[in-house]
Amino acid sequence: MLPPPAGEDLPPELNAAAAIGETTTVPRPRRRRRGKQTLPHCFRRPSTGALNMMNEQEDDADVPLFQQVVRAQTTSPEYQATRQRWHRLRTGEEAADTTWRRTLRDEYTVDNDLISYTKDGARALVVPLELWPRVIHDFHDAPTAAHPGRDETILAVRELYYWPAMAKQIQTHVRHCEICASTKRGGAAQPHAPLRPRPPTRPWQAVSIDIMSPYHESRIHKNHLLITLPLRICFLNGRKSGRSRAQQGAFLPIS
Repeated sequence: MLPPPAGEDLPPELNAAAAIGETTTVPRPRRRRRGKQTLPHCFRRPSTGALNMMNEQEDDADVPLFQQVVRAQTTSPEYQATRQRWHRLRTGEEAADTTWRRTLRDEYTVDNDLISYTKDGARALVVPLELWPRVIHDFHDAPTAAHPGRDETILAVRELYYWPAMAKQIQTHVRHCEICASTKRGGAAQPHAPLRPRPPTRPWQAVSIDIMSPYHESRIHKNHLLITLPLRICFLNGRKSGRSRAQQGAFLPIS
């Protein structure tokens, strides 16, 4: 279809621009996502930024940990709403139509306004999100804890406390603990050296060098002893030296 000549207008039914201008645009209603529901506070997992922010906060060392957990639960509006929801689920006022609602009804208990996690008859107090790093510190990093292993730390925490993904977070913390990596075997902070023995096939192909010092200084001002040992023939050779660095001693002539 050719464009109309200059100065000539199109009929209204063919003029798209005019039709758009005359048409009233109605906004499309937003659809509500199904399955997207707000979880109680005791089911939430913090993001990396939230954990970093919590690690920077200073904890009140004078207040015992158990009292801090109790105080955090009783003063939290979200935990108060979770306790009310738990009572509605238990009495049937609210339908347990989702997995987390059934979990809250069946695996959690409320006693003296405190939320606990129940498993195999044992109860563990649910720890609010901001106290997770404090619990891990007291059960692993504190001097009274003495940096136990992964399984021992998890079992000790489970006797009193609980939060979602607790075992995984404790495992990650113990694995990246620098003190544990420097004194124990394994760990993410401990580098793995590519140690592959290569036995020498001829004399002087591989030489072990060591420096023994200090000795009484000689007349030529030497107080170190350079020891060389060819690993193939195991011939021990000693030489006086005034240098104490291995990098310099490696280039000394052996005679």
